[in-house]
Amino acid sequence: MDSGQEEREYAVRTGKVHGELCPICEYDMDHCQCIFSGNAHPDRNRRIKIVKDHLQYLSPKQIGHLVALEDWWSTSYGDEKDAEEYMKFLEFVEKEGEG
Repeated sequence: MDSGQEEREYAVRTGKVHGELCPICEYDMDHCQCIFSGNAHPDRNRRIKIVKDHLQYLSPKQIGHLVALEDWWSTSYGDEKDAEEYMKFLEFVEKEGEG
């Protein structure tokens, strides 16, 4: 079976195209639950780590979705060494953008 046929069968079976679900919460990206937290929502920190470690399995749309989530979460670092490394990374990103 060719990949196109597999894709069509998956779409018929699930109503979705591969790569249209959030890889963290597994909801349709339009209804992603990852921006919410609190007692009513499961702790997905372990899943987030696993997903970030295996970006090679994601579609471009899913990677874009993760980038948007990262922007929304606006992560900060309480650990001094992590915060220092983050600042070095931001300097690198800024420098790369200039070139």
